[in-house]
Amino acid sequence: MITLEVPTFVMLPRKTMEDKKINCNLNDYRNLNFRVLSAAKNAFYIKFKPEMDRVKEEFDNLIQSQVLFYRKIFNIEFEPVFRLNYMITAQNKKAFDIANFLPIIQKYADDCLVKDLFFEDDNFNFITEVNYKFGGITGERKCTLGIELI
Repeated sequence: MITLEVPTFVMLPRKTMEDKKINCNLNDYRNLNFRVLSAAKNAFYIKFKPEMDRVKEEFDNLIQSQVLFYRKIFNIEFEPVFRLNYMITAQNKKAFDIANFLPIIQKYADDCLVKDLFFEDDNFNFITEVNYKFGGITGERKCTLGIELI
């Protein structure tokens, strides 16, 4: 499994006021203007890009080894499908709904992974399973993504 740290918020610069913090959650997502959402998605990509670059070679090697294995052993073409495991942690004991955070984080992260050619697309032909988990209280809200080849 390949593991990445995924942003849970982005900061949008403003010209005349203090930078705006956009949390990647359903409450912010449904209330923001489409231009702000587009800017938030671009900022998410910029913030997530170094993490994707860190694991890209490992990811490509994993896929290539499976393609060669299936071609050599079974004489068939291998079409990779993936399971995505998202885990979010809490910064304090205050309860929150993980389904308010993880679907938005997943949408932004999946689009970034498609843009950087981890997957051809983020539909059911390539991603067949997505799991959401709570990872406990760690003192900061963090999200990790585990990508498994199945």
